[in-house]
Amino acid sequence: APGASIISDYPNQQLTFLDGTSMATPFVTGVAALVTSAVPGISKAALKTRLLSTVRPLPSLSGRTVTGGIVDAAAAVAGSPVAPSTSSLSLTRSASTITAGSALTLSTSLSVTGSAQLRPVELQVYSGGWKRVCSVTTSATGTASCVQYPKYSAAYMWYFPAFMGQAPAWSAYRTVAVRPAISSTLSRSRVFVGQRVTWGGVVTPHRVGLTLVLQRWTGTRWAAVKSTKTVSQGKYSFSIAGSSRGTVRYRVHFAGDAGNAAQNTSVRTLSVV
Repeated sequence: APGASIISDYPNQQLTFLDGTSMATPFVTGVAALVTSAVPGISKAALKTRLLSTVRPLPSLSGRTVTGGIVDAAAAVAGSPVAPSTSSLSLTRSASTITAGSALTLSTSLSVTGSAQLRPVELQVYSGGWKRVCSVTTSATGTASCVQYPKYSAAYMWYFPAFMGQAPAWSAYRTVAVRPAISSTLSRSRVFVGQRVTWGGVVTPHRVGLTLVLQRWTGTRWAAVKSTKTVSQGKYSFSIAGSSRGTVRYRVHFAGDAGNAAQNTSVRTLSVV
């Protein structure tokens, strides 16, 4: 139906009344969106019927259009309060524990009253408060995912803001434990009795003052030999003496703290001859 006597902007900073489909289109579209927000999930056919059956009669259009009237926003939504809307989000992790710098995929599936496709969702991480780290749009099936490369252990949650009359939703939060990456190098793998070797490496993410423990395998358990703390750039080192002939297995152990989960280096073997 054409618009009739619609006030609109005009060249040379003027306003004027115009008629025609160009005037009707934005108003009909707006009312359609309004009805959709008030009645989530309404079908296209039902929406069309509602718009056509709730027009306001206009004498000048009588006999000239199918309805003989103009779109009426109030009538179109009258008696249709926002329907009870329920929304929910899931959260799945590709892993519950990873090593710093590794890829972590966090996925969600949105369930809402009405369509769940092409809906905005946010991945949030807790760091002194919930903060957005990824914004994506759901797929045709209502799913979405984000890939993160965390350095520290943290809790994650998905969030769906209120959209087109659909209720907001928050997923349950899930914690991902992140182990530091600890490199290790033994300066020599074979020494004579009385000689010393150096075990060194770097902890990532770089943290100064992190306590690391050098452990020795006794045959039944890992026993602490000595400890040290990381310095600038996350570096650390141990000096190991070849005190008696034989083969000894060593590793470096980090017990874990609020920032990172526990971690062990690979085992190194020292032969003393």
